[in-house]
Amino acid sequence: MTVLPVVILFIAAPFLLAPYLPLSFADLTATWLVVMLVMAAFTVVGYRHHPAITPRPHLRLASRLESVRSGNTVPSAAPALEAKIEAPPTGFLGRLTGTRMVLWEESRKQFIIFSVVFAIGVAWWAIGSQYRPWPPLNEVLRKMALLPFSTPSAPIMEPIVFGALLILANVGDVWMTSRIRSLRTLPVSSSTLGSLTVVLGLTSAAMLWLVLLALHGLVLRTLPSSPRLDLFMAFAALSTTTRTIRFVAPLQDKAKSMICLAPIFAVWLAAGYFVDSKDTWRPGLVQPAMLIGGLLTLVASWAVMRLAVTRSSRMYRPQPAVPTV
Repeated sequence: MTVLPVVILFIAAPFLLAPYLPLSFADLTATWLVVMLVMAAFTVVGYRHHPAITPRPHLRLASRLESVRSGNTVPSAAPALEAKIEAPPTGFLGRLTGTRMVLWEESRKQFIIFSVVFAIGVAWWAIGSQYRPWPPLNEVLRKMALLPFSTPSAPIMEPIVFGALLILANVGDVWMTSRIRSLRTLPVSSSTLGSLTVVLGLTSAAMLWLVLLALHGLVLRTLPSSPRLDLFMAFAALSTTTRTIRFVAPLQDKAKSMICLAPIFAVWLAAGYFVDSKDTWRPGLVQPAMLIGGLLTLVASWAVMRLAVTRSSRMYRPQPAVPTV
């Protein structure tokens, strides 16, 4: 969260500096040419700068071990090691292990991502409305389909906007997949590990719903008129599918990231079939398809993940000893 003010500052800088910047070639004076040359020089120097790779201080001993003296004795490094060992965490976070720790980290990460994205969007509107005649915030968010609880029907922008949120939060999530794989070293059953991607998908959707509920209350100051379970199941299903693909597909990380985009693109293409000949959006067909398709996708992802975990678990089972003659 400490990066959020810096991101908002970079977004606000063009609006704040626009009156003082040259907007045409006629405004380029000698002073601005010198400033641009200096900026280009700093850019080239920064691009060509290659600092040496040095180990982190906390990963190495504070002082090197002394050379071996007579008698083949090596000084003890226990004091230096004890100085670098940190105390174990205590409290709620210190008690989290295994799947609970993965679920907590995923919930926190997803909540921070969605909160930062919406905070940047609201800050952009607040700054831009000072210089441009923009519509009110509730109208902008409603057109962007970011107030789904204010109406029971699904607007046409929902597949595009929520697909983009899914790409931002889950498609490039290499770190979470490695955390799931590390659970294989713990006494975790195959059923728990096989259902973990489904639970993570539901967790991601739940964090998004918390942020959207807070945004709905702050902007409209009314109670939600519809829970939009169809959109919840669709988002959770796509999130689960991307994690299952990344866990199961035997490819490189970059190839997996590209394949994870396929379900989202398929939804965007399928959304065109729900537009009739008069280009009218038909939410009466879209929302049941989102609900039923989301449930079926969750079941299919769980089945694929369960099969993959069961097959990979066979190598860890003890094999009967082969009798020797």
